[in-house]
Amino acid sequence: MSSSSDDEDALALLQLINVQRHRRYWVHPVWRMSQEHRYFKMMEKLCEYPDRFPTVYKMSLECFHIVLSKVRHGLQKKHTNWREPICPEERLLITLRYYADGCSFKSLSTYVQRGSTTVQKIVQETSRVLWEYLQPEYMPIPTTQKWLEVAQRFYTLWNLPNCVGSIDGKHIRIKAPKNSGSAYINYKGYFSIVLMPVVDQMACF
Repeated sequence: MSSSSDDEDALALLQLINVQRHRRYWVHPVWRMSQEHRYFKMMEKLCEYPDRFPTVYKMSLECFHIVLSKVRHGLQKKHTNWREPICPEERLLITLRYYADGCSFKSLSTYVQRGSTTVQKIVQETSRVLWEYLQPEYMPIPTTQKWLEVAQRFYTLWNLPNCVGSIDGKHIRIKAPKNSGSAYINYKGYFSIVLMPVVDQMACF
């Protein structure tokens, strides 16, 4: 067989490998349930009991509505001829549940009755929207004057001069990235990344 023929065969094989598999379902039959059985419907019922809401989402129902009002526009998706978009309320609820529980997307998808790929995309998109919309208001980049004010308050309250923040760390458990070896293993014997928060004199981020 000639070298040219070998090259053609290799190219044909490469093209075959690169052909993307067509989606068998737009929505998997497992999740194609009536709206009456959707997770969001259950959460609507939960909202009738504000005292129970924090046990699931680690924030009050009032706080949830405040956050939703600020990010709703960024979470709103366009309607199409193929399906109804997932509403901002459900997107935020799913993301908050992920933050509160820290479970895998696969486990969360079963809990919220959505596909795991859909859940992963919702959490990623909602997280970006939360940062984009809330960061300027709640975590703005401090000005020089702000740093000076914080330093003065640290000195007044705690007798610490020239201090603008208190730092602490927490290990966040993760699944080890591929080929990472022991790069992410900690002294407790599991894989993690270290979150280093900084707070002001009143323990506010």
